[in-house]
Amino acid sequence: MVGSAWFWLALGGLVAVGALRPAWRGALTLVVSLALVASWDWRALAILVPAWAALVALGPTLAAGGLRGRRLTFALVGGFASMLVGFKLVFEGSSLAAPLGLSYFTFKLIHYTVEVARGRFSPAPPAELARWLCLFPAFVAGPIERWDAFRDGRTERLSREDLEVGLTRIVHGLVAKFVIAEMVGTRLMALVPFATLDDSLPAIPAWRLWAALFGVGVYVYFDFSGYSSMGLGASRLLGWRIAENFDRPWLSTNVGEWWRRWHISLSGWCRDYVYLPVLGLTRRPILSGYASMAIMASWHHLSLNWLLWGAYHGTCLGAFQLWQQLKRRKKWRRTSGLAERVALRIVTMFVIVGSYALTTTNALGPVTGLETLCALVGLRFR
Repeated sequence: MVGSAWFWLALGGLVAVGALRPAWRGALTLVVSLALVASWDWRALAILVPAWAALVALGPTLAAGGLRGRRLTFALVGGFASMLVGFKLVFEGSSLAAPLGLSYFTFKLIHYTVEVARGRFSPAPPAELARWLCLFPAFVAGPIERWDAFRDGRTERLSREDLEVGLTRIVHGLVAKFVIAEMVGTRLMALVPFATLDDSLPAIPAWRLWAALFGVGVYVYFDFSGYSSMGLGASRLLGWRIAENFDRPWLSTNVGEWWRRWHISLSGWCRDYVYLPVLGLTRRPILSGYASMAIMASWHHLSLNWLLWGAYHGTCLGAFQLWQQLKRRKKWRRTSGLAERVALRIVTMFVIVGSYALTTTNALGPVTGLETLCALVGLRFR
């Protein structure tokens, strides 16, 4: 929503008010966030308000624990998850978009419910909880900020450092989004007509597919990280230090490291609420990886193409884990020379880019996605 003039007017006004009347900043930020979210998509607010009210009313019961608390936890988590799946099933493949920010705030609701029930923190004050759920700079593109991090990251007054860092991150985000993503990424993507790829795929050489998918990688990273950077910068100006969501993922030397650097808040959420619980139940890391990637895929889109994308990454993570086990068992010497690091980064980059063959063809179906993936390595079936 950074293309809206109201976003920037609201941000500028809140920064000015916060500098002159710091005590007003919190309340005004909440009011403005609610107004902006309602103007962007009233359906999101229609979902959030009842969910917020339920957490406020039931928070003490969750925190009290016991059998009633556990039953309530399962009911709330199941309800929030069912809501997300239901909306995705309704809107997947439709010309209508799902409610704005649905995946983000649903995962935040689940996180809050689970951690209050675990006793990690006490129920939040109602106004603070509402502000965390709908803070407008981070509402659309995240990150999936944890409640305790949000609470502890608040500053009372806007310092010179906050102003400098906030403005710098906004400028970096604008350049990433509107210069690199839009001017470089989209031009590379245009090398392949993805919308009609099911018909044109046989005539497109592999090198051209790779170049276009590298363009997808450029676009997705700089578009997404640009939005995140602007959100972090704007939040910093409003008095909240939001967690980083990207850490130079394209420098990763393996797929596991990639997922520790890419969309950090989502991968961290899946680690804590999917991977570790499944690992505790099954003692099978590879199965836990597949479960995590299935949830991560469904978080984006509940479609066969995205589930195949999840299986692709789950397989890559499993293969990497087996390789690490083999190296430890054989006691192979570990090296870290420059040439090896560069080679591993290049291999990892190609592995990640290859997965975009499945997601860019989401509208065309899984068959076209798999055919595109095979075409990258020279396998043609028509």
